[in-house]
Amino acid sequence: DTDAASIDPGIAVDSTGRIHMVWAEAEGGTKWEIYYAYWDGVRLSQSVNISQSPSFFSGDPQIALDSSGIAHIVWREEDNDYLNDSEIMYSNCSINNEGIINCEPAVSLSGPPDNWKCGFYTAGNLDISVDAPTISINNSDQIMVVWRASEPGQITQPYSVWLAGATPPLIRTGCAPMGGLVNLQRLVGHHRVMGESNKFGLTFSSLYNGVEEIYYSEFTN
Repeated sequence: DTDAASIDPGIAVDSTGRIHMVWAEAEGGTKWEIYYAYWDGVRLSQSVNISQSPSFFSGDPQIALDSSGIAHIVWREEDNDYLNDSEIMYSNCSINNEGIINCEPAVSLSGPPDNWKCGFYTAGNLDISVDAPTISINNSDQIMVVWRASEPGQITQPYSVWLAGATPPLIRTGCAPMGGLVNLQRLVGHHRVMGESNKFGLTFSSLYNGVEEIYYSEFTN
């Protein structure tokens, strides 16, 4: 509820019915920040700037909740290593008994390319970028984040997995299989479909042999 332009909303609902929201909001003209707020059924909380990156564009926020109602948030953020570069950032926000929001400082899940490369990246090659993060949490409170990576001559899908409350890994956990040119992906905790606690299902669209198709991949820890 501000005068600034706001885009890219994300939403999740916890077990108490409280609604958690994230979005990107314009700051200072061309730069965007990621904001978080919640609605408890009576009032809207104050919004909190979780990206805190006034010099860089931040966008594509996604949100998921763990069993304690803590909001886990990922987004894409520019950096200044080289042209068109960006990182996949992560933070989590909790709400105390007085309704006050506390968000942890943002950390990078992707980091330098050597930490996430899945294909043929070589040091010094600037033809790379990351975007389109997606996040889910299963009923064992495992967090999985997948993002799209443009590497020389190919598109890949790095991912990281860790337990809620633990420190996110500095190096990606693995690389999700893909069909062709990955366009968009969405991650769903598999327990919502099959009742299992240690799986995730990933769906994504991919252009393969000139035809747009939907693919499904499954992760088991």
